Formats: sequence, C-alpha cells, structure tokens
Amino acid sequence: MKILSVELAITCLSKVKQFYIDNLGFSLRSQSTDTFTMLAGSTDITFISANTEQDPYYHIAMNIPKNKLPEAKKWLLEKGCQLLPTTTIENAGIHADGDTVFFDAVNAESIYFYDPAGNLVELIARQNLENASTNPFTINSILNISEVAFAFDQNLPDAMQTICSHFDVSPYTGDEKTFQILGDDQGMFILGDTSRAWYPTQRLPEVHPIRMTILGKQQVDLQLKPYPYFIESIPNTKY
Repeated sequence: MKILSVELAITCLSKVKQFYIDNLGFSLRSQSTDTFTMLAGSTDITFISANTEQDPYYHIAMNIPKNKLPEAKKWLLEKGCQLLPTTTIENAGIHADGDTVFFDAVNAESIYFYDPAGNLVELIARQNLENASTNPFTINSILNISEVAFAFDQNLPDAMQTICSHFDVSPYTGDEKTFQILGDDQGMFILGDTSRAWYPTQRLPEVHPIRMTILGKQQVDLQLKPYPYFIESIPNTKY
C-alpha cells in the first residue's frame, strides 16, 4: 500500500513548521495562513491549524533505508531531537536497546521522537525491503510515510473489517482487538484501541481528524463513522 498524502490537525502550526522545515529540512510544498504541506519522501503531509481546546496529537512512521538507523539516530541528535527510551516486551517480540527497538513481528528497527505538537514520530528501518543505501543519511533519506495510526473506542474489529472490505489491504499483525496493523511494509494502517498506549509511551490514543489518500485499484471515498477519519483511494490510472 502506498500512502500518497496525510492531513493532520494541530494547534501550534508555526512551531511545527519551524521544526520540520527550518530545523529538519523537509521540503515545503505549499502554505497558507492556516496550513502548510511538506514532502516526506514520496508522501505529502499537511498540517492544518485546529481551533480546539484540546491539542490533537498523532502517531506516524517514516520509512528509511534498511541499513541507516544508526546514521538516522546521529542525524536526529545533531538536529537537537530528544529520542525516546524504549522498553523490551519479550512476549510481544519487542527488543529494546536504549532508544532503539527491534520488532520481530515486522522485522524492523525503530527510533522515536516527539515533534513540537506532541506527535509521536517514528523512523523505521524495515529489513524486509531491499532499500539499502550507500549515501550518507540526510533529509533525502526519508523515503515515505509508512504508518498512520488511528484510535478507536472499543470497536476496532468493526473498523478493521470496514477498511479491509473497502481497500486492497489485509491484516499484517496484531490481536484484532486492541491493536492491529493492516497493509504492508510500504504502507500501513495502525489501529489502536483508546485503552492501549502507543508504544513506547504511556500516552493513550485519542481521536482527532485524519485525512489520508492511498494508491489503490479503484476510486473509494470512505469515512470511518462515527470518527473524523476520511480515507480516499486513488486508482493507478489517475496518479
């Protein structure tokens, strides 16, 4: 599954723009008084100013070359990012080494950090992909958004069935109750119940608006009611 674009709502637009564009060096695609769009590899990500009392936050992951996690870690630290500590969970096949973690279920290793809006951002090196690089790690090493996380309040199995019936995705790993991954190593829906914290934090998922466009076999426009989640599939012939 290829994620073409993602739209997320935030309350501190200027700080987030400064962080991603000025500090990390993502390419600015467009901007207005209340939005900006940047390019994360092959994926457009748009941040929209939200006029809400509660600060929205999200979890996303970005693919990097399979052999570049140590360089990515050094790069982030040089940019002033604070990496989050990880924890081993043996019965889940999660093996932590300080701020780096390896997941048996997806054969990948990751590091995590927060952006100024409190979004949980993950850089992930997937060993199943043949994307090793000999180039030094830079912002151009960000390949694409490969995970977008969605929170559900006790009806994750229904959401899972709805997504699988409308889009060309299938279960990857999970318990189909409180946590489930749908898709493949290029693009994944991460479904989490609001009672289960996003790893590696103790922060519980919350429901906030998400718009996502993926590449698919046919045109599909779906709202995962009653949630503010809007997913569009664009066929190859239109892209």
